[in-house]
Amino acid sequence: MLTVQAYKPALRLPFFLAGLAVAALAAIMLVRIPSGWKAGYLAAVAVLTLNRCTGRYLFARKNKTNKIGRPESER
Repeated sequence: MLTVQAYKPALRLPFFLAGLAVAALAAIMLVRIPSGWKAGYLAAVAVLTLNRCTGRYLFARKNKTNKIGRPESER
């Protein structure tokens, strides 16, 4: 994840705040939606979370760094 941290560090705070806003919106929607929709909404959130986690894992594997901090592809 060093590659991600080094890429435009000025964007970290805005992206973090945007993530918090999306999480707050998801929580508000979970409370306010009709009870018949809750199962579908929770399933959609679970699928999206799994996709995001899988993407981060694959990105980390692809950009794995060696001990000097350079990606293995630059060896």
